[in-house]
Amino acid sequence: MNLSSFIEKYRRKIYFLTYYFMLSLTFCYLYYQKLIVKADYYSYDSSSAIYPVLDFTALKVLQYRMLVPFTFGFLKLFVPLSDNGIYFILVLGQTMIVLYVFYRLLGEYFEDRGINALIAPFILYPMLWNYTILNGQLFFVDFSLLIFILLGYYFIVKEKTAPLLFVLLLGCVNHDSVGFLIPMYVLYNYRRLFKGKIIINIIAMVAIYAGVKFILSEVFVNSPGLSFRLNHIRNYTYSFEMPVHLVLRNIVLVFGGLHFFVLGSIRNPVWKRIPNERIMINFTILPYIVIIFFIHSIEEIRNYIAAMPFVLLPFLIYMSTLKGSFLKLKESKLIGGTGTSPGALQK
Repeated sequence: MNLSSFIEKYRRKIYFLTYYFMLSLTFCYLYYQKLIVKADYYSYDSSSAIYPVLDFTALKVLQYRMLVPFTFGFLKLFVPLSDNGIYFILVLGQTMIVLYVFYRLLGEYFEDRGINALIAPFILYPMLWNYTILNGQLFFVDFSLLIFILLGYYFIVKEKTAPLLFVLLLGCVNHDSVGFLIPMYVLYNYRRLFKGKIIINIIAMVAIYAGVKFILSEVFVNSPGLSFRLNHIRNYTYSFEMPVHLVLRNIVLVFGGLHFFVLGSIRNPVWKRIPNERIMINFTILPYIVIIFFIHSIEEIRNYIAAMPFVLLPFLIYMSTLKGSFLKLKESKLIGGTGTSPGALQK
């Protein structure tokens, strides 16, 4: 096959690949100018302490997160660029993966694959707010943790257990947030919680998560710092000390404000057309926010990155109900099968 024949055959895919690349490049360039240019890869207590992780001298909370640093180290062997250049390539590649996985996830909810491919980069909108505009700190796990949440979400709604367990296992050496795949799975299967297969899968997920964390804690028992902390007292106090305009800014602009559209659509009849489990999985955002209050810092908007799918998908479902919307729910997928809502069957 010559080049012209190859381009003609795969023209559509090439166009979308170029489309995703250019949008990812734009997003990552803004992220580069805001955060990557001032990243500190060498200090053991830096949020971007890649080299201490590679040397096994980082704080415990960072040392456990080895996936991205070792990927960075691998690229360093072959790519003759500065640290910032390599990190830029790394986040660019991860952004492309985010767009592709989100496109596949949209295919589980919406009918038109072409429209899904066009709309998938809309995830960059809340990412722009949470990663760049409202964020002042570079953590090397921020892009990869979103990938693992999206992958887990996709395999849960596809009901593919083996790849879900693999995603959980690999995500355990990336960031603790992968543990939210467990409540996501529980909420999705809330009607079948006492079935043998579901119980076994939940036990397997808990065992993988707890087992990996135990192994890491034993291997790095002598590393400096704490592997876990409670931060609720500090967050409670700070919520009253934080300037009011910053509180309002964060509440309104986290996720780019999309959560207000979702809250405003609660009474929309579209939810009756969707199986309950596909609604329930998005309620993972509630324990997620509680966990942030207890062990993270409430004012760091990057902490809410992993919750973006729980806002963005309901927002797009709501948008599909607007007159003239080009989004069309995938009725053949959403109606019939396990957990179908009575409202759907009555349509």
